[in-house]
Amino acid sequence: MFLKNIKINNFRNIQNEDINFSKNINIIYGDNGNGKTNLLESIYYTTSLKPIKKKHKLIHLINENSKASIIKSTFENNDYKEIIKIAITPEKKALIYNQNNNTNIQSYLHKFKSVLFTPDDLMIIKGEPQKRRDFFNKAIFHLNQYYYSNLIEYNKILKTRNKILKDIAEGDKRQLAILEIINEQFTDISLKIYQNRINYLINYIPILINTVNQLSKKDFLPYLIYKTDFNYKNRDDFLSKLKSKQKREILYKRTLTGPHFDDYKIITNDKEIKFFGSQGEIRLFTLAMKIAHIIYVKETTNNYPILLLDDISSELDSNRKEFLFNFLKTIDSQIFITTTAINHIPKLENMDFLEIKNGKTNWK
Repeated sequence: MFLKNIKINNFRNIQNEDINFSKNINIIYGDNGNGKTNLLESIYYTTSLKPIKKKHKLIHLINENSKASIIKSTFENNDYKEIIKIAITPEKKALIYNQNNNTNIQSYLHKFKSVLFTPDDLMIIKGEPQKRRDFFNKAIFHLNQYYYSNLIEYNKILKTRNKILKDIAEGDKRQLAILEIINEQFTDISLKIYQNRINYLINYIPILINTVNQLSKKDFLPYLIYKTDFNYKNRDDFLSKLKSKQKREILYKRTLTGPHFDDYKIITNDKEIKFFGSQGEIRLFTLAMKIAHIIYVKETTNNYPILLLDDISSELDSNRKEFLFNFLKTIDSQIFITTTAINHIPKLENMDFLEIKNGKTNWK
């Protein structure tokens, strides 16, 4: 499946564009501030229903001279088409998929997979644990549609549990009996999430290690560790430890442990790269993490996700850039790459160039 056409109305600085894409490599180039990332984001939004930057609200996606934005996309897969229309207002977004406005969002997002590379990806390693959880949560969902439901259920139970802890702290001791029931539910969904994460890592880690070793000429000994305070393998132990923290949680009026506190530690030569890695090494591992996921998706589903690379080539040294583009040569995926200068991009076969200037596009 590939994105054949996109029609964009009033998405950021792109007011009215109708673009047909190559099913191979699409290079989007132009000076900064002309709309390269906005065009890339319209594609990303179609496949994820989220902006590139999480902090951006719906109103930020709409052209300042308009009250709404519309993105209409046509995907082709052999002899059939998938047509998607997304309307965005400051208050809400609406999705119409193949003329159906009651689309199951979980199924939709699982079907239209994309992997985004941006200069901010360094924060996956350098940033807070939530950055790593977000990365792996999306990666796991690409291969396990029901993981999304597990996360929704977990967050729902977590919210209820936090409310109960707050009520108890404020004197409602009747909630202690309800907390016992919620602890059982919290334990069960936590074990499900843990197992989904470990199942992903079992196959992902060897691919990651191999990718790091191919990317680097150094003798790295890379590994990835799932960091948690709990023994998820034993339900009784988990429940017992949860109860042992109850007094402290009541004091703080919130849940202080569980999958929403767990982390992924990236280790090389027995040191955590977040704290001891150079900027170049962190960039290498970030790139390797995403490439390893792409390979894993292909091995599992026999299809590559759409790849979206936002000015990533300017962030890489010559060796890693060469590795990345050699990798891109070998995969049967539709690829979109933005750049300020064409000479930043190694020339490959099946590469088409789209210039963008002031939100207007022109194939070269």
